[in-house]
Amino acid sequence: MTPQHKRITYTALAKMCMPKLAELFLQFKEKDEVFVDGAVGAVLSAYAVLMKLKYECPPSSKFDKDLPQQKMAMSCS
Repeated sequence: MTPQHKRITYTALAKMCMPKLAELFLQFKEKDEVFVDGAVGAVLSAYAVLMKLKYECPPSSKFDKDLPQQKMAMSCS
């Protein structure tokens, strides 16, 4: 028997990363470098993509009780 290969999906990765990014921002929000180097802008742009997809794609939580990604992006941003 061959071992099953597990895939990391975008949805799973996003559900893990978005809250962690929000935590990191809160930890380093007093540092000017976070704003000057474009890190905050890049994160907000990534969240904006998820919010935009709300109107173009079916919800990722259609068969799940998890919070939809666009709502998670809104709360994290």
